[in-house]
Amino acid sequence: MKITNSLKTKILAGFLLLIFMLAIAGVMLVMEFEKVETSAETIINNNCTSIEQARYMLNAMDQQNKGLLLFLQGNHEEGTKIIIAADSIMNQAIKTASQHVSEIDEEKYIDKIKEEYNKYYTFITTLLEKDDGVTFTENDPIFSTYQQLDFAAKDAINSLLQLNEKGIEKQTLSMRDNAKRAIMPAIVSLITAAIFALLLHFFISEYVINPIRNITDAVSSFYPEQYNLKVTAYTKDEIKNLENEINNLIHRFLHVKNMMDGKNEKD
Repeated sequence: MKITNSLKTKILAGFLLLIFMLAIAGVMLVMEFEKVETSAETIINNNCTSIEQARYMLNAMDQQNKGLLLFLQGNHEEGTKIIIAADSIMNQAIKTASQHVSEIDEEKYIDKIKEEYNKYYTFITTLLEKDDGVTFTENDPIFSTYQQLDFAAKDAINSLLQLNEKGIEKQTLSMRDNAKRAIMPAIVSLITAAIFALLLHFFISEYVINPIRNITDAVSSFYPEQYNLKVTAYTKDEIKNLENEINNLIHRFLHVKNMMDGKNEKD
């Protein structure tokens, strides 16, 4: 017999829909976390690169100061070699930092480094090019100018360093907030799935468990004088078919009983 509105189909469709909603929640959660992670990873990597290059710059300036000291002590060749090598490291670090900008106005910080370093390096090369050699004391105006230029260049580098350190801290806090926002769509989907699960439980109880219990109680309390079971299933599925088949069985039994009773009366 063909069954319309199959109970099995209804229950299966309900569970499939529940699984689908849970899967959607899982996919949304994974996608949001991947989005947050990818964005944060790129920015933090740029921050870390800029911090690393800023430290290379500071180290390069320390090397140039060391080279200048050797030069002033009379070791012109070694001092000049160290200064030139440090200048190459400095320029490469500035170039690399320029390629990994991630913070607001970071280009201006790098431009400031270039400006102050060019002043510092021009001053040093001017000293190296003097034919009569250079010596100066702490009270010498040349030494004062050297200190000011050295401080200004290092201060610009430290500003870039601090900018990116704060950027990492800010990005860490942002990741935490974004992670909370990323969870929200999944939480909404999970809550919806939970509500649907309760509705599915209600459906199974109302249209499966209770009708079967009613039919069971009706069969238990049935007596021959009844023509049908005292129960009605308001569905058009297997439960209704079960009720109809039980009533048909009762009719057949009553028909057989009536035939036997009629035969006995004739005998």
